[in-house]
Amino acid sequence: ASVQISHTAKTEYKGDERRTEHRRRILKGALVQFNNGFGSLECVLRDMNSNGARVSMGQTAGVPSRFRLSIAGERTPIEAIIRWRTPRDMGLSFLMRGD
Repeated sequence: ASVQISHTAKTEYKGDERRTEHRRRILKGALVQFNNGFGSLECVLRDMNSNGARVSMGQTAGVPSRFRLSIAGERTPIEAIIRWRTPRDMGLSFLMRGD
C-alpha cells in the first residue's frame, strides 16, 4: 500500500527542508526589535545557523517582516527577515551587511 501525503503536510515546517546548512538546536532568549528600537518583543531562539534561525514567541501576528534580532549574550543585533510564520514560530533569514 502506498502512503499518500497531503499537499498541506509538505509545506509544514518539519516536512519542508530547503536550507543548505543544518541548523543546530539551541534554547536562548532573544529580542525582536522594530520601529527604530521603539517596539520589541521577547522570543526564544530554537535553532540557528549562520544564515538563519527559528524563533518561538507568544504570538507572531504583530511582528513586521523585517527587524533586528538581539540574542542574549551577543553584542550586535542581526538584521533578519521572516521567511515563514505560524501563530507561534517564525523561520528567519539573516541579512548580510548592506542588504
